Amino acid sequence: MKTSDKIPSHCVQGDTLYLLFAEDEYPAAEYTLVLSFVSPSSKLVVQGKASGLEHEIVVDTKSLAIGRNDWQLKAASVDYSKTIRSGRIEVQPDFASDNIEKLDNRSWLEQAIEALQSAIKGLAGKTQLKMEIDGMQIERMSLEEKINALKNLQLMQSVSGSASGSPSGSKTFKTIRPRFYN
Repeated sequence: MKTSDKIPSHCVQGDTLYLLFAEDEYPAAEYTLVLSFVSPSSKLVVQGKASGLEHEIVVDTKSLAIGRNDWQLKAASVDYSKTIRSGRIEVQPDFASDNIEKLDNRSWLEQAIEALQSAIKGLAGKTQLKMEIDGMQIERMSLEEKINALKNLQLMQSVSGSASGSPSGSKTFKTIRPRFYN
């Protein structure tokens, strides 16, 4: 069991964080440390306990939402409360968990391209049709708008270097030769 006095910038959901703080201004005999995490979908508050002269906080990250979580560390006594540290932690999914089939690890760009391709072919599912591109749901776009949006997204993908089929993740370029007709 490794303890730290620093809250990491990232962790995997389900990890247990063992934190040990030696705050000279806030001795364990007089103050309690409270560590609060908040995300758009969840909130977790963990109260520390005295461990000699130090404060011990154990956080089970199963309760944290996947994604960005902001945190605050407060020192509290009977009539006093002060935030002494704050920051952000990125919680990544646990690939070994039972909920992994719900995880789509593709970028938004890749998901949008697939949704547009499926919609153009008439094979899109409800989730794909509800996806928004430039503030408009795919199901509300005309065929012409879907084709233009698809071309724009594919151009963005080729410029960003995330084109599929590129094993190294490097940029792929095609030579464009203009043809002139009389």
